[in-house]
Amino acid sequence: MKRILILLICFFVCGCSQMEGGTLKGLQDDFDKFRINDIKYIYSLAQEYKEKTGYFPFEKESNEIPTIVVFESVKQSSYHKGNYPIMVDLESRGKPEAPKKINIIIYSDFYEEVGTVLSKQLIRKFDPQKVPTKKPCVYIYVVYKNIIDVSAFLHNDLFFTRNLSPFNNKLAISSYDYSYPDFGLWNLKDLENLSEYKAFIATPLNRPGYDNVLDEEHNKNL
Repeated sequence: MKRILILLICFFVCGCSQMEGGTLKGLQDDFDKFRINDIKYIYSLAQEYKEKTGYFPFEKESNEIPTIVVFESVKQSSYHKGNYPIMVDLESRGKPEAPKKINIIIYSDFYEEVGTVLSKQLIRKFDPQKVPTKKPCVYIYVVYKNIIDVSAFLHNDLFFTRNLSPFNNKLAISSYDYSYPDFGLWNLKDLENLSEYKAFIATPLNRPGYDNVLDEEHNKNL
């Protein structure tokens, strides 16, 4: 009887969502929506900060050297060990020479700086996947030459992403006035007006509310 019950449970769990790239596709579909919303949130904080100060977070330090903020939890960091791609888009920054070095800042410095200026409690955002498999589980904020972009790595190869490898697709939201679809780099207004983006975001979540559970988990000790 126990064996039959276990088999039925396994059949139910596996039947709910197919495996793809070593993970459940239905869950990754949800995660991609969470990822998009998370980088939109980080981007909105940077824009709100600029409205208050006249410049983006860490912009003053980044005219000659790009400043990079990596958003990863302690657990994610223990798996990554710094092994993830950091790409500085030069096309949207007037095609300067490639920088010889970069300045990397941890996510807590970003939230401390932005939170102090905005005078409000912020929500720490991390990729919903705790352990990297086919892609890195990070968000990356880049400020350089007065332009910012915020990136995530999605499971799905979508019309508006840049495929890096199987189940590893980059999406960046940029403050630049124009978009570069081939690079997966979008002005937010262009992205939100895109029919393919609207269609993907509009599909129902397989696990509604799980993003709120993750936010509570990441922010419970604040």
